[in-house]
Amino acid sequence: MRLATKCEHTESEYRAHGLCNKCYQRQHKKKYWDENPEYRENQRKSQSIYRNIKRDDKRKYDMSNDAKRRYGLSREQAVEIRKQSCGICGKPGPSDIDHNHLTGKVRGPLCTRCNLALGWYEGVDKERLEAYLNE
Repeated sequence: MRLATKCEHTESEYRAHGLCNKCYQRQHKKKYWDENPEYRENQRKSQSIYRNIKRDDKRKYDMSNDAKRRYGLSREQAVEIRKQSCGICGKPGPSDIDHNHLTGKVRGPLCTRCNLALGWYEGVDKERLEAYLNE
């Protein structure tokens, strides 16, 4: 366990910048919340927007933001892909968005089962797998 070195709580566990969690939180609040009204206002707006979304819509809201951050897709594109049936087994949506982990390129919709199976298959030595199945 690393200990804090730059605050009065030298027996406490290290958080960041040599400070314990309590001092780090105090410094962060002072730096951003107290001294930066623009930051404070942006935080309040985003919290208010999120709080006012209905509970059922929060999942869709989070998923669309996740698709934009992860894959660069708009909300409409992500919703359209999730409505499609699975590209492997044909099971009707809702689907996961499958992507190549090396390139990040979106491949298409997959059901959760096929997505997990494909992820497992990609990590296996295919020649050994084929040899085992052909025995």
